[in-house]
Amino acid sequence: FERVLATGYIGAVAPAPSDPTIVYATYHPLWTDSASNIYKSTDRGLSWAPVASALPANLRLLKLIVSPLDPNTLYAVSGEDLFVSGTPAVYRSTDGGVSWSRIGESLGNLSDLGMDPVTPGTLYVTAYTGAPPASWSGSVYKSTDGGDTWIEKSAHTGAIVVKRDQPQ
Repeated sequence: FERVLATGYIGAVAPAPSDPTIVYATYHPLWTDSASNIYKSTDRGLSWAPVASALPANLRLLKLIVSPLDPNTLYAVSGEDLFVSGTPAVYRSTDGGVSWSRIGESLGNLSDLGMDPVTPGTLYVTAYTGAPPASWSGSVYKSTDGGDTWIEKSAHTGAIVVKRDQPQ
C-alpha cells in the first residue's frame, strides 16, 4: 500500500461499480472532527481531490454508496460513530459529489445505509433510539424513489445487508 493522502481520517470508501476508475471517500481532518468533505479519485485511487462544496457543519459521514448505474449519483449517511456525534442525516448528490441535498429529514439517529443493487432507487436506512450499544431499538426505513420519501419497513435496527438475488 502507498499513502496518497498525507493527513486526515477516512471514514468510508466507495468505488463506482459502473466505472472502476472512480472512487469516493469521506474525509475528516481529524479522527475527532465532525468537519467533513468528500474526496474523489478518477485514477483508481492513485490521486485524490476534494469535490464537495458547502457540506453542512457537524456531519460525521459514516457511509457512502455509489449508484451501480451512474458514477455521479451517490448517497451519504451522517450520524454518531465511536469518536464523534454528527448530525443524523441522509444526503444525495447527482453531480459526482460536488453538491448535496438532504433527504429523509426526520428519520432519527442513523447508523447504516444500503442500496438495492438491482433497483438503485431503492434505499434502506436504519435508525435507532437511545445510546448505542446500550439501546438497539429503532427502525428500518425504505425508499423506492431515490430517497425522496421513506416508509418504515420494520421495527428493528442494525446493519443493512442487501443480497443481490433477494432484494426486499
